[in-house]
Amino acid sequence: MGRESHPAGEFGHWSRIELLVCEGVGTARASAFSTAAYGAAGAKASVAHNAKRGWAFEWRYLTSWQCADKRSRGDGAILHTRGSHLDIVDSWLWYKQLRMPTFSSSAILFDLDGVLCDSTRQVDREWREWAARKGVDGDAVMAIAHGVRTVEVIRRVAPHLNVEEEAAAIENHEAYDQRGVTMMPGAFDLLRSIPTGRWAVVTSGSRLLAKNRLLHCGLPVPDVLVTSDDVVNGKPHPEPYLKGAAGLGFAPGDCIVIEDAPAGIQSARAGGMNVIGMASTYPAEVLGQSDVVIKKLAQMQVTSNGAGKLAIAVRGES
Repeated sequence: MGRESHPAGEFGHWSRIELLVCEGVGTARASAFSTAAYGAAGAKASVAHNAKRGWAFEWRYLTSWQCADKRSRGDGAILHTRGSHLDIVDSWLWYKQLRMPTFSSSAILFDLDGVLCDSTRQVDREWREWAARKGVDGDAVMAIAHGVRTVEVIRRVAPHLNVEEEAAAIENHEAYDQRGVTMMPGAFDLLRSIPTGRWAVVTSGSRLLAKNRLLHCGLPVPDVLVTSDDVVNGKPHPEPYLKGAAGLGFAPGDCIVIEDAPAGIQSARAGGMNVIGMASTYPAEVLGQSDVVIKKLAQMQVTSNGAGKLAIAVRGES
């Protein structure tokens, strides 16, 4: 679906697509909507990939007056067929036809940096200053620094140093240097909408760093806070998120994880959990193991589903 200007990733994170095909602008039947026949080459690749992940394809054939009604109300996109291609004729608000999923879970496990707190500038500054002091390639450090424990970064880029001492020095300094760290938009309201005891934070940073960062951003410190101090194996190993689920008293498969880093997504997946990826630190294209990818927390809405569980509705970016 789409034109050559639409990259594959643009359609790579939706769980369901409804195609609206207008009478009089092309011949369209069910056979026209095979998963191999959508759009230009880039979008076609995205559809073929996501068909394996359980996409639901729906189509409706609209009469001329229905198309005219949609045009007047501006609440949908009209597509026409061109051979095996489907082009968007009217692109206004077409994303409203891309339906995002609703998850049912007992609890939500949040990563911290890049999800609840925007600390990208601070993390980059801290690591690059350390790298310059130690004669290490700063770019090589930043390529792996997000989402994993400090000790694991140092082991990979500077194994000749005293890893434990270096990690402790970095995290202690970072805990008291919150310059440039801000709350992610929508974080406070989202956490406030979740019942007590139904959410936790699972981070690769130390407990001191995590607490200081939450307090600095004006966010509550949860009763269950899993940090690098609490695990033997950091992300992408499943131990951190498994501890988060256990701390809340829920089975791993009954929890959903909000993550911004590939290592964290792998950790949650290895623990048997659903994942909502957040394209804040990394581009959406590298968060492909997530069930769905969002750009901001405001795309999530949490309510009680009346059966003792949380309904986490995810909508497209507005």
